[in-house]
Amino acid sequence: MYCGEECRQKSWNLWHQFECPVAPKLRNFSNFNLLSTPRQFFYDLFLFDDNLAELKRFCEVNEGAELNRFELDYSNLDRRELFRILHNTEARRDPIGELNGYLEEKLISYGYFLVFQANPL
Repeated sequence: MYCGEECRQKSWNLWHQFECPVAPKLRNFSNFNLLSTPRQFFYDLFLFDDNLAELKRFCEVNEGAELNRFELDYSNLDRRELFRILHNTEARRDPIGELNGYLEEKLISYGYFLVFQANPL
Protein backbone atom coordinates (compact mmCIF):
# COMPACT_ATOMS: atom_id res chain seq x y z
CA MET A 1 0.00 0.00 0.00
CA TYR A 2 1.36 3.39 -0.98
CA CYS A 3 0.37 6.95 -0.14
CA GLY A 4 0.19 7.78 -3.83
CA GLU A 5 1.32 7.02 -7.36
CA GLU A 6 4.63 8.85 -6.90
CA CYS A 7 5.62 6.65 -3.95
CA ARG A 8 4.52 3.50 -5.77
CA GLN A 9 6.64 4.41 -8.80
CA LYS A 10 9.64 5.29 -6.63
CA SER A 11 9.40 1.92 -4.89
CA TRP A 12 9.24 0.16 -8.25
CA ASN A 13 12.30 2.04 -9.51
CA LEU A 14 14.31 1.40 -6.35
CA TRP A 15 13.85 -2.32 -5.86
CA HIS A 16 10.57 -3.94 -6.87
CA GLN A 17 11.54 -4.18 -10.55
CA PHE A 18 14.47 -6.38 -9.47
CA GLU A 19 12.92 -8.04 -6.45
CA CYS A 20 9.56 -9.20 -7.80
CA PRO A 21 10.86 -11.66 -10.43
CA VAL A 22 13.08 -13.49 -7.93
CA ALA A 23 11.54 -12.97 -4.46
CA PRO A 24 9.37 -16.13 -4.55
CA LYS A 25 12.45 -18.20 -5.42
CA LEU A 26 14.56 -16.57 -2.71
CA ARG A 27 11.86 -17.34 -0.13
CA ASN A 28 12.26 -21.04 -0.88
CA PHE A 29 15.59 -21.28 0.92
CA SER A 30 15.86 -18.32 3.30
CA ASN A 31 13.62 -16.72 5.85
CA PHE A 32 11.61 -13.65 4.94
CA ASN A 33 13.71 -11.08 6.84
CA LEU A 34 16.82 -11.95 4.82
CA LEU A 35 15.14 -10.58 1.70
CA SER A 36 16.11 -7.13 2.97
CA THR A 37 19.71 -7.83 1.91
CA PRO A 38 19.16 -7.81 -1.86
CA ARG A 39 16.69 -4.94 -1.43
CA GLN A 40 19.36 -2.91 0.37
CA PHE A 41 21.88 -3.73 -2.38
CA PHE A 42 19.53 -2.52 -5.13
CA TYR A 43 18.75 0.63 -3.17
CA ASP A 44 22.47 1.30 -2.68
CA LEU A 45 23.12 0.69 -6.36
CA PHE A 46 20.36 3.20 -7.19
CA LEU A 47 22.20 5.82 -5.10
CA PHE A 48 25.10 5.47 -7.54
CA ASP A 49 22.98 5.61 -10.72
CA ASP A 50 23.24 1.83 -11.22
CA ASN A 51 27.02 2.12 -11.54
CA LEU A 52 28.47 -0.87 -9.69
CA ALA A 53 32.06 0.33 -10.17
CA GLU A 54 31.21 3.69 -8.58
CA LEU A 55 29.47 1.97 -5.64
CA LYS A 56 32.53 -0.25 -5.12
CA ARG A 57 34.90 2.72 -5.33
CA PHE A 58 32.83 4.66 -2.78
CA CYS A 59 32.92 1.69 -0.39
CA GLU A 60 36.67 1.25 -0.78
CA VAL A 61 37.42 4.96 -0.25
CA ASN A 62 35.19 5.13 2.84
CA GLU A 63 36.16 1.78 4.36
CA GLY A 64 36.93 2.21 8.04
CA ALA A 65 36.01 5.90 8.12
CA GLU A 66 36.10 7.24 11.65
CA LEU A 67 32.56 8.39 12.35
CA ASN A 68 31.17 9.55 15.64
CA ARG A 69 27.52 8.74 15.09
CA PHE A 70 26.49 10.87 18.06
CA GLU A 71 28.00 14.06 16.61
CA LEU A 72 26.55 13.86 13.09
CA ASP A 73 23.85 16.30 12.01
CA TYR A 74 21.28 13.80 10.78
CA SER A 75 18.86 16.52 9.72
CA ASN A 76 21.07 17.49 6.77
CA LEU A 77 22.54 14.19 5.57
CA ASP A 78 22.14 13.15 1.97
CA ARG A 79 21.46 9.51 1.06
CA ARG A 80 25.10 8.75 0.18
CA GLU A 81 26.23 10.03 3.57
CA LEU A 82 23.67 7.77 5.25
CA PHE A 83 25.02 4.89 3.14
CA ARG A 84 28.56 5.71 4.30
CA ILE A 85 27.42 5.58 7.92
CA LEU A 86 25.63 2.26 7.40
CA HIS A 87 28.60 0.83 5.48
CA ASN A 88 30.93 1.62 8.41
CA THR A 89 28.69 0.32 11.17
CA GLU A 90 30.25 -2.64 12.93
CA ALA A 91 28.04 -5.62 13.57
CA ARG A 92 27.72 -6.99 17.08
CA ARG A 93 29.85 -10.13 17.39
CA ASP A 94 28.66 -13.44 18.83
CA PRO A 95 31.72 -15.71 19.17
CA ILE A 96 29.66 -18.82 19.97
CA GLY A 97 27.32 -18.61 16.99
CA GLU A 98 29.80 -16.95 14.64
CA LEU A 99 30.88 -20.08 12.74
CA ASN A 100 27.31 -21.26 12.23
CA GLY A 101 26.26 -17.77 11.18
CA TYR A 102 29.18 -17.53 8.78
CA LEU A 103 28.36 -20.85 7.15
CA GLU A 104 24.67 -19.95 6.93
CA GLU A 105 25.50 -16.58 5.35
CA LYS A 106 27.75 -18.26 2.78
CA LEU A 107 25.06 -20.79 1.92
CA ILE A 108 22.36 -18.13 1.58
CA SER A 109 24.67 -15.88 -0.45
CA TYR A 110 25.43 -18.75 -2.80
CA GLY A 111 21.73 -19.51 -3.12
CA TYR A 112 21.00 -15.87 -3.94
CA PHE A 113 23.79 -15.95 -6.51
CA LEU A 114 22.27 -19.01 -8.19
CA VAL A 115 18.77 -17.50 -8.25
CA PHE A 116 19.99 -14.21 -9.74
CA GLN A 117 22.14 -16.06 -12.30
CA ALA A 118 19.15 -18.14 -13.39
CA ASN A 119 16.92 -15.04 -13.52
CA PRO A 120 18.95 -12.23 -15.10
CA LEU A 121 17.57 -8.76 -14.52
